[in-house]
Amino acid sequence: MEASWLFRWCIIMVTSSVVIALIFVAFFLAVLVTHHIVLGKFVRKCTRSELLSQAKVQFFWQREWLEARFVSYALARLDSNLWIWDEAEFGNDVLLACSKKEGVVYAYIPVIVEMNRPIRRLDRPRNELYFRQLTVIAKFLPLANRWEITGRAFFNQLPTEVVLERAKELQYVDEVGTRAA
Repeated sequence: MEASWLFRWCIIMVTSSVVIALIFVAFFLAVLVTHHIVLGKFVRKCTRSELLSQAKVQFFWQREWLEARFVSYALARLDSNLWIWDEAEFGNDVLLACSKKEGVVYAYIPVIVEMNRPIRRLDRPRNELYFRQLTVIAKFLPLANRWEITGRAFFNQLPTEVVLERAKELQYVDEVGTRAA
């Protein structure tokens, strides 16, 4: 009689443990599925026009930050023994292009960089100026809702030339005037 009671008690404990484990698994799956559905709605793929509209607005607000980011990035890689960075003039007409494959929005920003030779002797003035036309590339990150400098630049090319050169990969979208002339 005592062995059958112990046997019943073991069966009840095992059964209740299995039921509790199944409830936890069902709860976990329900939370996972709900989270995926909610996250899927939040991160849904926006239409191309929504993405471009969002990219234009964010570019307008983040323009100064992008310029500062580019300058700090470029200064970190500049050999100051050869050149001294005097000024960078960022163009107002920024070209937006979309990657055909991934649908990523890129901004092609015209920049004119003015550099000088460092003063080697005090009796010679710094009269050797050096101007360079760059096209700096920024990439829009829609989930973070911000622009990021890619670290790539095309030397001696205008943004339209760069986009035409990469026509197989890029599709011209729009030209954005970001400042008053």
